[in-house]
Amino acid sequence: MQCLLNEQAVEQLPIQASVLVDANQAEVTVTNLSDSPICQGFLLLSEDRLVKFDRIDARDTVVFRRPMVAGCSLRKALHQGREGWDMALTSPSHPPFNATLVFWAQGCDQRTRGIEGYLADGAALLVVLYDEEPADFQVQNRRYEENHIRLVRLVVFPQKGTLL
Repeated sequence: MQCLLNEQAVEQLPIQASVLVDANQAEVTVTNLSDSPICQGFLLLSEDRLVKFDRIDARDTVVFRRPMVAGCSLRKALHQGREGWDMALTSPSHPPFNATLVFWAQGCDQRTRGIEGYLADGAALLVVLYDEEPADFQVQNRRYEENHIRLVRLVVFPQKGTLL
């Protein structure tokens, strides 16, 4: 058994999103551009607030409105440890997965610091989990089974407004 956690550059992200927030809730529009469904995701807002959401089918757009719950800032999690983050994402074929691991994966430090700066400037971070998406690599001349998940991060600048 081998486990691999890595980051890769992509030509186009498989998601698009927009966010409208007021004092207590967020309206989030997420477009899944992938041929695979999104199992779960969350939106982390700069004010340490969190919005979680569930499945979005392949090639679908979903608009949802949720109350924002208290979370833990990315800055606090990076500098004081990962405890306190409620960022567990689940999928049909995996046990709960702590999505904060993507921030500490090999080669991610510079990008994580950049995301941290965007959050300090008022941005939000969208993180989604794809389950059983085809891996972007193969092992030649070997018999194996793959169990592949993909986490995608997207920085979004929310618009402020009044949600009725």
